[in-house]
Amino acid sequence: MIRPILPLSHPLQARVRVPPSKSLTNRALVLAALCEGSTRLQNALFSDDTRYMTEALRTLGFTLEVDEVAGTI
Repeated sequence: MIRPILPLSHPLQARVRVPPSKSLTNRALVLAALCEGSTRLQNALFSDDTRYMTEALRTLGFTLEVDEVAGTI
């Protein structure tokens, strides 16, 4: 059975929770650094790679608030 895909009549608002991943955390950190304003990352996975990336961003002059227990940056 074929079902048509209809456009939404209103803006989409959604939340998606993906499993923690160090590679996704590092990619999100780079994207956040490229954005204007503030960004909050939740459900971040902390590893040596993530710690190196946060230190590299700090070295470049970015301000980061890291809470490993809460999984937020």
